[in-house]
Amino acid sequence: MTRCAVSPAAWAQAGRPKPTKLSQNPGLAAVVSEKLVQRWSPQQIAGWLARNPSSSMGYVSHETIYRSLFIQARGELRYELTRYLRTHRAMRWPKVVRQPDARGQRRVVLTIAERPAEAADRAVPGHWENTNGLVRQLVERSTRFLLLIALPEGKRAHLVADALTARILILPDALRRTLT
Repeated sequence: MTRCAVSPAAWAQAGRPKPTKLSQNPGLAAVVSEKLVQRWSPQQIAGWLARNPSSSMGYVSHETIYRSLFIQARGELRYELTRYLRTHRAMRWPKVVRQPDARGQRRVVLTIAERPAEAADRAVPGHWENTNGLVRQLVERSTRFLLLIALPEGKRAHLVADALTARILILPDALRRTLT
């Protein structure tokens, strides 16, 4: 087994947290502050800096601007800087983080592992698989019987549920066990 030799300079450069671009470049920080006072958004500032290659200030992303406002600023300084943002918020919520009140989440979630064991071995008919799209495919797991269901009005949840219910109720009770 060979080891990769890493230089001390590489270890020093890889250290976290690194100083931000705005803390290292006071000219760039001044331009960003000036644009914030003029009510520019961080996205507009980052775009403007990227389109001005002639400036010697460099480029900074909108995430760096937000991070410098929301993480580094404390107390009165935080208020002074965030009041120039359009939303005047002192905290930024990323779009990927779910709110703690469970909005947009399904209340009762059954996993595929909770299906009966007979559905897994495909021994008993009546267990169906569903595909996504404007034409739903219901495939019975043991016989591989296929039902096609068109959704011309779209694939919103209530439309899909109504179409699947109408189609599956045509089948005998013995063929209606689970739907995945």
